Amino acid sequence: MVKAPMEAARLAGLVERGERLRCSWTGTPLPVASGRYTFRPAADAAEIDALVARIAEPDVLTGLEMARAVGGVDLAADPLAWLTGPAGDWRIALDAGEPVGLVGTAGQACYPLIGYLGLIDKAVRADLLAEAVRVLTAGGAREVVADVDAYRVAVRAELERTGFRQLRSRVVFGPAAGPPSGSAVAAVRNPA
Repeated sequence: MVKAPMEAARLAGLVERGERLRCSWTGTPLPVASGRYTFRPAADAAEIDALVARIAEPDVLTGLEMARAVGGVDLAADPLAWLTGPAGDWRIALDAGEPVGLVGTAGQACYPLIGYLGLIDKAVRADLLAEAVRVLTAGGAREVVADVDAYRVAVRAELERTGFRQLRSRVVFGPAAGPPSGSAVAAVRNPA
């Protein structure tokens, strides 16, 4: 079923750029927070942009391919160009008053989702994921989706501990030369 689209992408000169997983949380009890971190809404877009600039590679980028294809947006570098809700929808994780992580949620998208999750201190990952789900469920969400690159084993494990389960995987193709900005999803695989 996926062989034909993958072969067509290769014949069109595209190369495989990796695999992305769509995960879903559907009401599993959340892990107990460590108590080490506090959370607050972002003050404004400037604060979000300043934190994004400090994060080399976000853990979760849901809608990455769509943001590129439809809006020409690099979700990792400029998430506010795609996630256009109020700054107060973003949560900042603090350790002794210092920012250590940032999460952008979208409750009014096609699905409530974690659009962006970036860490300055990787130790906050579990608490920040759970906080994002709490924010969305407080707004009425009964399901939350998140996309992650398949090679991000530690992130996938933390999503699973938080109660997320893999729904499907997507093989991402892009031009043989040049940046991945023109990437396209060529095949979707459901987990066995």
